[in-house]
Amino acid sequence: MARWKVIVGFMGFLALAGIAGRMDMEDEIRQAMVYCDMVEAGHWPDYDQTAQHCGKTREAYAQYVAR
Repeated sequence: MARWKVIVGFMGFLALAGIAGRMDMEDEIRQAMVYCDMVEAGHWPDYDQTAQHCGKTREAYAQYVAR
C-alpha cells in the first residue's frame, strides 16, 4: 500500500516541477518582451545588444504566452 503513495507523490512532484518550469519560462519571455518594447520605443538603450533578436522573442511570446 505504501508503494502507490510513493508513486503518486513522485508523479505529483513531477507535475509541480513542470508547472514551475513553464511559469519560469513564461516570465523570462515576458521580461524579454518588455525589454524589446522599451528599446524599440527609445526609452532604454540596447545595453544587452539583443534588440536584433526581438523577432524571435515575439514568436516565442505568441507560441508560449499569448493564447
